[in-house]
Amino acid sequence: MHRIIPFLALIGALLIAGCSSSTPSVTTGRKVIEDRIASESKGLIKLVSFKKTNGQSFEVMGIKGYKMEYEARIEFLADCMWGGGGGPGQVQGMFAAEPSPWKARNESNPAFKGKQQALKNQQPFLTGTLTFEQTEQGWRASK
Repeated sequence: MHRIIPFLALIGALLIAGCSSSTPSVTTGRKVIEDRIASESKGLIKLVSFKKTNGQSFEVMGIKGYKMEYEARIEFLADCMWGGGGGPGQVQGMFAAEPSPWKARNESNPAFKGKQQALKNQQPFLTGTLTFEQTEQGWRASK
């Protein structure tokens, strides 16, 4: 009987390890988008919905990766300018947002270059691809 208990514990551990995901979960993808919105939007955007639409595993130089295609809906919490772009030398993400009353908008201002107008409560539909790499601690989204 004493030999059976360690054997059963080993079998249980192997089953749990075998059940670890070979691809990033939809929850992981959603969290990546939520985190990007939180860090880039200055509280002006929130994620309303996220859905994985397709995925593809790949390997480059021994590193396993995964591309997750998605559809998402975001909502603007105030009138703003949003999107990538920015002035020379500025790197901004897809969800970068700045509060902007329309009358103060100046087309020549480099802060607005490459950005779009958005109105409070607008809910645009977005599609995109997230790229992940597999690490010892799980899947990590590439920047």
